[in-house]
Amino acid sequence: MPLRLPLHHILDNPLLRKEVIVSKKTFALASIVFVLTFAACAPPAPLNAPGITGAAGDWPSYNRTLAGDRFSPLSDINRSNVAQLKSVCVYTLPEVTSLQTGPIVVGGTMFFTTDTISYAIDAASCVEKWKQVRHSASPSRLAVHRGFAWMNGRLFRGTSDAHALAMDAADGHVI
Repeated sequence: MPLRLPLHHILDNPLLRKEVIVSKKTFALASIVFVLTFAACAPPAPLNAPGITGAAGDWPSYNRTLAGDRFSPLSDINRSNVAQLKSVCVYTLPEVTSLQTGPIVVGGTMFFTTDTISYAIDAASCVEKWKQVRHSASPSRLAVHRGFAWMNGRLFRGTSDAHALAMDAADGHVI
């Protein structure tokens, strides 16, 4: 069992005090090295990450920005005209399924997923641009899916059979 002395006993003894001071200097130096190393290891923010360079009308991630602020900078809708909003278009899914995720919008295209199909529609007219079907050999009975992630013209999604897909946002082909 180590000997434990009160701090005033250590500071009163010149030999122990020197050891404590060296330990404090060593600790301070180690702390500085750790902080600098940790800061150097932090990856830089990607230039085309969602919410950094996107257009004001884009909603490229679940929370719109990486900061998760869920705020649109658009100002066309305000308190004086919000009551005049009406449906512009409706897209009917060709399958009976649940939608568990929020859509994302990039460059006027809305992207969304079901458990087995990925979709892209024109956000203003609801005209389908493409859909990509991927049925699994071992489908999940829960039909769980988490939607799309977008970066640099690519869409990323998971599947119920534990795969990750990268897709070209322009035409939906799997990369």
